[in-house]
Amino acid sequence: MKRLQTELANSTKLIIIKKSKDSSVVLSDTQCNRPKIKKTLCLAVLLWHILAVAAMEPVLMRAGSYRFIVDDFEYVYHKNRRSGNQTLDECLALYIPYKLKIAAAKDAGLDTLPGIAAEWMQYRDQLAAKYLADTIINQYLLREAYDRSRYEIKAAYIQVNISGNDTLTAFNRIRKIRQRALAGEDFGELAADCSDDPSAKVNKGQLGWFTVFRMDYPFETMAYSTSVGLVSVPVRTDTEYRMIKIIDRRPSGQEMSLEEAKTLLKQKIARSDRMQIGMETYAATLKPKYRFTEHAVSLENILRNTKNANLPLFSFAGQEFRVADFEKFVASQPARTMTEQAYKQFVAYSLLDYESSRLESDNKIFRETAGEFLDGLLLFALTDSVIWSKAAQDSTGLTAFYKKNARFYKWGKRMDATIYYCSGAKVAERLHRTVKNRNEGSGRLPDGLFTFFCDEATPCLDTVRRVLPKGANTIADRVKWKKGCSKILDWNGKFVFLDIHTLLRPARKTFKEARGEALSGYQDELESKWVERLKKKYPVTIDEKVWTDLKRKYAE
Repeated sequence: MKRLQTELANSTKLIIIKKSKDSSVVLSDTQCNRPKIKKTLCLAVLLWHILAVAAMEPVLMRAGSYRFIVDDFEYVYHKNRRSGNQTLDECLALYIPYKLKIAAAKDAGLDTLPGIAAEWMQYRDQLAAKYLADTIINQYLLREAYDRSRYEIKAAYIQVNISGNDTLTAFNRIRKIRQRALAGEDFGELAADCSDDPSAKVNKGQLGWFTVFRMDYPFETMAYSTSVGLVSVPVRTDTEYRMIKIIDRRPSGQEMSLEEAKTLLKQKIARSDRMQIGMETYAATLKPKYRFTEHAVSLENILRNTKNANLPLFSFAGQEFRVADFEKFVASQPARTMTEQAYKQFVAYSLLDYESSRLESDNKIFRETAGEFLDGLLLFALTDSVIWSKAAQDSTGLTAFYKKNARFYKWGKRMDATIYYCSGAKVAERLHRTVKNRNEGSGRLPDGLFTFFCDEATPCLDTVRRVLPKGANTIADRVKWKKGCSKILDWNGKFVFLDIHTLLRPARKTFKEARGEALSGYQDELESKWVERLKKKYPVTIDEKVWTDLKRKYAE
């Protein structure tokens, strides 16, 4: 449950999953606290859930006992199309070896390794929390924040503190103050005389101008819901009652459209206290969806006496939540206090947890994104063991591969040159004349180089000697390739010239020089042979009817 709160309420905890009575997948905070429940089991159940969804989709490709549905291929196709004009046939040619490797990874049991399972579960939980947060912001909070951002409010307020649990005394007191304000007494004088905020004796409760995100959410809502000249009803927080009088209202000068302001507003909403209210509002819409039932038990009695840990509180979707579950939730919160607000949060998080657990079946984009991340983990782990690490450690095989392909590893034209970087044009011109007259092409630096041309406190030049290949260096490619000093170039705010000592002819690279290229080529060779073995192990068949329908759909 608390993994959801990581994104929605700045807390952390891993979500673990179990099967519910109605055979759906459920996120269980109770199971999180049992060490015997392993993340590999969680991953297995979620994979079962994904496969159950996939079983209802048309199958495009079979590879041995594995089946790959059309939706999965289309997801890959659309993603590849965004990075290039790839045809269906080209996509299929890449899709087949990709999925064969995934099949091999699962047969090797990589999806049961604790490290992979834990990393995928963490990603999946964060993705689910982000999706729910985006849903809450877009549906309940974004438009409201935008509309409020277009106006500024000028107000004054009166605060009455709550002493301990005695809320009634504080409420009666602020109610009487409000009656005096409604009867015509000056609000500022009332604030100075009656408010528990010490600053009110000086500023008479005046807040000046403010707009959205400047006050806490309940206060802001009270301000934007009260008309100019009126006094609001008292609003309670955990420690006080407050009421405000709206003095004036004016446009804020906000000229951006909702679409233009969306990104910034979402960031501010996610960091504000209104997310909790949004969560509870969204959770309330889930109650009828999952047949939420609150049992006939007094919450007041529960808060007073929690000895009966098995006392049922509420149930939905085949699950029953008891006092023990509520106690465990409260113990995970900073305040660790069983209050009515804590109970509301417990109900909301329980419903949102369940909604999170159903995203694989209810949301295609979520299912594809989470599945792609898992495939990536499996593919990386398997490829590293079969190709990358093997190639890097197999010095005999790598050396043999280099010898077989040495004719392909060649240097083109190169120059051996010293590059002079100067901070100013005058320094560059003086140094250029000196090098040209005394040291041109020699490979030696001028005597007293830095002390002669620069003030000791202000370095004005730098040098580096390098072998530069043609076509791979922006400075070398801008000068004539001949021995001696080049022209002075204006390059990234500095003045640069080269002293070319030697022009080197094309030559074959040594094993040391070609090792990176040879390693890459050797890995490609190993991978090609590996894919051929996989095709024999997992014979591939394409459903011609499904493929024809796809061709027709994309009109290729």
